[in-house]
Amino acid sequence: MLTALGQETDLVHGLDLGADDYVVKPFHFSELKARMEAHLRRARMSGWESPYPAYSDGDLYIDLPNREVRLHGRHVALSPTEFRLLACLVRNAGIVVTHRSLLSEVWGRNYVRDIRSLKLYIRYLRQKIEPDPAQPRYVLTEWGIGYRFRELTPAAHSSTPTIPVHDVSSTFGSYPRDRDTGSATDLL
Repeated sequence: MLTALGQETDLVHGLDLGADDYVVKPFHFSELKARMEAHLRRARMSGWESPYPAYSDGDLYIDLPNREVRLHGRHVALSPTEFRLLACLVRNAGIVVTHRSLLSEVWGRNYVRDIRSLKLYIRYLRQKIEPDPAQPRYVLTEWGIGYRFRELTPAAHSSTPTIPVHDVSSTFGSYPRDRDTGSATDLL
């Protein structure tokens, strides 16, 4: 955590909230860099592995931790926004993610009404990862509701481990889910 709040109570509160470290402004860049390298070193030594291994169906390969996407073996260059959008959809594969939830999670709460931007970025994403963007196989439209990444089924997997379906809240905040459908509740 990098902050201007330097009181002991602020530090304790930040660490209690889950921060691994607490650096107060002003700071020296060399100190920040050394702290980051120490955290990375400990992570490597612990043998930590991401809970999101790669997804592959033979045509499309997605490795979320390494931010790598390949189509037919070729690297797909995605903008940061396109990647966040894809990651949100893949982590919720098979579940409809509402327009408002996607906008909030990918762009932020100030953009929950900007559906035109969402549609534009869905189009960009489809042009890059779909064999035929006019007939999408991966990013599917739920008219009037939102989008979903196709459900991950055993037939859709190669020998590469797949990305398990995870609740969006684990990465992007807490959103209630409908018990019967598992879809995000549109409360924004």
